[in-house]
Amino acid sequence: MTTMTDEYYHTLCDRFDALWRRREEQGGTLGPGRQEEFDRLGRAIIEACDELGYTIVSRDLTMEAIRHRAAVDDLIRDLEAEALPASRVPVATRVATERALDAACRELRIPRPRLVWLPADLLDGAGCDGSTPSLRSDVIYLSAGLDPARAAHCARHEARHCWQNATSRFLGPGECERDAEAWAWWR
Repeated sequence: MTTMTDEYYHTLCDRFDALWRRREEQGGTLGPGRQEEFDRLGRAIIEACDELGYTIVSRDLTMEAIRHRAAVDDLIRDLEAEALPASRVPVATRVATERALDAACRELRIPRPRLVWLPADLLDGAGCDGSTPSLRSDVIYLSAGLDPARAAHCARHEARHCWQNATSRFLGPGECERDAEAWAWWR
């Protein structure tokens, strides 16, 4: 058995990231044996966290994030393919959203994420007005069909999710949404 140390933990994370980059370079697939290594590294990271006393808010969420990171990236590619040019969004909506997003990012002290507008029916079908992919803090997806006030609110809400992701403040199930909604309403 390996003695867990911070150095060993970081070595596992570095190996995981290197394997992840290789996967991306190969068009989203891993060669024979590499998927098993990928899964094994994910489990080893969880074990290292346990042994070192690192906080894992939810083992299931962490393993899900490791196992389904590829699925999230596939979803992002699909959403990007549906992106609308900003010129197709009403000017008042764009201006209100940009101002709200800029102010939120200043207050949260995070880099401004890229704003991607999606057809209204795409997000409406998912029952939401906006989205920030799990573990990402660099992009926000918003419905182009929102009125200016709702779009500004959603931008603040999604910026808070970016802050949660950027600062590794992964709250328990449901808490991320409550935190983002409460933060957005008080702005």
